[in-house]
Amino acid sequence: MRYLYLLIVLIFSTGCVSTNEPKVPNVSLKDTYFKLLHIKNSEVIVYENQREPHIVLHSNGNLSGSDGCNLLIGGYESKKDKINFSKVGSTMMACQNGMEQGALFGATLGEAHSYEIDGEQLYIFNKDGEKILVFTAVALK
Repeated sequence: MRYLYLLIVLIFSTGCVSTNEPKVPNVSLKDTYFKLLHIKNSEVIVYENQREPHIVLHSNGNLSGSDGCNLLIGGYESKKDKINFSKVGSTMMACQNGMEQGALFGATLGEAHSYEIDGEQLYIFNKDGEKILVFTAVALK
C-alpha cells in the first residue's frame, strides 16, 4: 500500500512540471538581419577575417547582405508564404576561403519558392518543399 501511495504521488507530481520553454515570438521577415546557418544540408562556415554570410530583406523590396566573401544586392518579393529573389548580384572580390560556399549561397537563393519563420529561424524552401536555406535572426547592437 505504501508503494502504491508513493507511485501515485510521483505520477501526479511529475505531471505538474512543465518542461516546455516559452515560445519565442516570430521575427519579421522584413528589416531583420538573418545570419545564414545551413545551405541545403551543409553547415555554413564563417571564415576568419571575413564577413558572416547573411541577408537583410528591406521593406522596400531590396535585399542586401554578404555571401561570406562578397557583398550581395538584389530584390525580392514575398506574398503570404511565397518568396522570390530577383536580380541578385555580388561584388567580385577574390577571397582566400569560401568562394564555393558563396557561389552556392547565391545559386540557392535563385531556387527559393517559399519560406517559414519559426521564432528567430527563417527557413527557405524550393518548389519541391525541400529546405534549402536556414537562417537565424541576429540582434544588431
